[in-house]
Amino acid sequence: MCASQKGPAFCKDCGHELFLSCPVFHMTRLHPFKGLRYPRSTDPTLVTAPPYDVLDDEEARRFATAHPNNIVRVDLPSAIHREADPYRVAAGLLAEWVESGSLVRDADPTLTVHEMRYSDPSGRHRRTIGVIGAVEIQPEDGLAPLPHEHTTPKAAGDRLRLLRATASNLSAIWLLSTASGLADLLEAATAAADPWWEWEDQMGVHHRVHVLEENSIHEKVSSLVAGAPVLIADGHHRFETARIYRDARRTESGPGPWDLVMAYVVELAEEELSVGPIHRLVWAQPTVGGLDALVSRLREYYAVEERSDRSTPRPPALVTHDRHFLLTPLERGDLDLDLDTRRFELAASPLGLRVEFEPSAERATSLAHTRKCDAAFLCRPPEVSVIRSVAEGAGLMPAKSTFFWPKPPTGIVIRPLD
Repeated sequence: MCASQKGPAFCKDCGHELFLSCPVFHMTRLHPFKGLRYPRSTDPTLVTAPPYDVLDDEEARRFATAHPNNIVRVDLPSAIHREADPYRVAAGLLAEWVESGSLVRDADPTLTVHEMRYSDPSGRHRRTIGVIGAVEIQPEDGLAPLPHEHTTPKAAGDRLRLLRATASNLSAIWLLSTASGLADLLEAATAAADPWWEWEDQMGVHHRVHVLEENSIHEKVSSLVAGAPVLIADGHHRFETARIYRDARRTESGPGPWDLVMAYVVELAEEELSVGPIHRLVWAQPTVGGLDALVSRLREYYAVEERSDRSTPRPPALVTHDRHFLLTPLERGDLDLDLDTRRFELAASPLGLRVEFEPSAERATSLAHTRKCDAAFLCRPPEVSVIRSVAEGAGLMPAKSTFFWPKPPTGIVIRPLD
C-alpha cells in the first residue's frame, strides 16, 4: 500500500519516492452506491460548480448567488459563510436540502456516467466519458489507487473539516484506468437512454449525465475496472482526506461506507483525455549562482539558444523579464522518462530553488515578464502513452506533470457516508 506523509512520500512495497506511479501493480473495484442528486427537473447550470480547487473566493460567491441550492454553498463554505464555523453551516445546508427534497436519494445503488464534449486548445473536438462509483481506499489485498503528488496541510485540512462535518463525499476523485474498452462499454450502456441531465457550461463544455440502475451493467463495469491498474489524475487532497477519515471512523465504529471514496473513472486512452502541461515558476537563490546556474545546469539536458526579447516562446523554454532561452532536448540515455518536468527536476534539484506551479503558459510568461517570479520554465505536455507507461511501472513522473481538462463539475452526485 502506498501512503503519503509529510515531506517526500515513499511506496512501502518498493521504496521509490511517489510521484505519479511506482513499479507495484495497483488496481481497485468500483462499487455502485445510493447517491444524493438534484431532481431531474433542476437546471444543472444553476446548481453545479467547478471543483473547489479551481475557484477563488469571488468566483465561488458568484456561483453561490446563482441559486440558493448551488453546490458551492456546501463544497466551499469558507468562501461563502461568514459564521465562526462555516463547515457546520455547510452540513446544516446539506441536511436542509435533503429534508426539503432539493436533493433526492437514489432508491437503489447506482453508477453515474458523465460525458464531456469540448474543443481542446488546438480546436480539435474531443470527448471524455467516465463513470462515477465508489472505490476502496485500502482493499483487503493491500492494493489501492496511487496518488501521484504531495499534498499541502492547508488544503487537506480544509477538506477534512468539511468531510467530518457533512459525512459525505461531495466531489469525486478522478481516476485513470488502464482497462481497455471502458469507454466503449459506457457508451453502449447509455446509447438508448435519455440523459438525467444535459447542458453546456460557461466554458463551452457540453455535459451529459446518465444514471445506471441495472445490476448487470454494474457488474460489467466493476469487473472491467478491477482487472487493470488505476492511478489518480486529480483529487489527491480528497484521497488523503478520505484515508484519514476512514482510519478515524474505523477506530470508532469498525468497517463502514467510509472504507470507500467516490471516484470518477476514465479510460487512460489518447482519445479520452486532453492533457496539458504544468509549468514551473522559479525564484533563484543568489548564493548558488542565481539564474545563470540554472541555465548552466539546463545545458546538460538541452541545447540552449538565448534570445533577448519578450515574446512568448514555444515550450520547452526558460523565460525571464527581458529574455528567453529556447531549449532543444538532448539525447540522454539515462532518462527513465523523456519529460520536460523530469529534465527540469534533475537540473534544478541541486540549486535550492523555490518552485511553484502554473498550468497557463500565458500567465507563467506574464509573471516572469513583470518580475513576479525570476523565471518561468515552460513545459511540453506529457503524451498519454507516457502516462500509460508510468502506470504500468516504467519510471516515475515528477509531481505536477499533468493538467487534465476539462474538470468534472461538482454537484452531479453526492455520496453520503451514513
